[in-house]
Amino acid sequence: MVLDARSLKHRYQPKWSRSNARELIVKAVLDVLLPDGFEARLTGLGAGEDGYIDRTYKGLLEAFDITIYYKNRPAAFVDVTGVPSPRDAKPKLGYCVGSWKIHKAKRHGVDIATWIAFVIDSEPTILWKHIKAFEKWGIRPERLYGDEREVLCLPRSKWKHYSDFERWLRLYAPSYANYIQALLEMDKEMEKLHSRGKDPASPDPF
Repeated sequence: MVLDARSLKHRYQPKWSRSNARELIVKAVLDVLLPDGFEARLTGLGAGEDGYIDRTYKGLLEAFDITIYYKNRPAAFVDVTGVPSPRDAKPKLGYCVGSWKIHKAKRHGVDIATWIAFVIDSEPTILWKHIKAFEKWGIRPERLYGDEREVLCLPRSKWKHYSDFERWLRLYAPSYANYIQALLEMDKEMEKLHSRGKDPASPDPF
């Protein structure tokens, strides 16, 4: 069964408080550790907030929990997830991420610039992994139980530390800022076309 974004929001509503706490923890850690010139902002729809927002995200910045800015320009994205304790790792699979997070990054054309921050609440620990790693090495469970959604998993040994994330930021994020800026400009143009009642996929007859 395919669920749209609003259905997913309703399904996971009981877990929002924990999810929002994780987002705030990751943001606080980034505020302390990010190198000069970089800034973390909670930009995702509802990120860090408990209240229900009865709409889906609009545009690139609302799609991801945290946007990393470089010299005041969006340069990378972080989606936050996690588990209550290490015991919640799936046997032989490790820690899992909803496959829709990977699909979302690909759909927006920013899978090259998106990371997962995985919070283990009881330790507390934050593990890091570039989202493209799940396409390459992610393991799909052979069976899903109950209302479980499709996930991609990696053993804990495959996850990275903050230092790896920061090294990647220093190397790549400044150049990605130009690319992401172009995507945002495209978003604005598409929104203008929608507001005028035009189908952006249709050629202008004039």
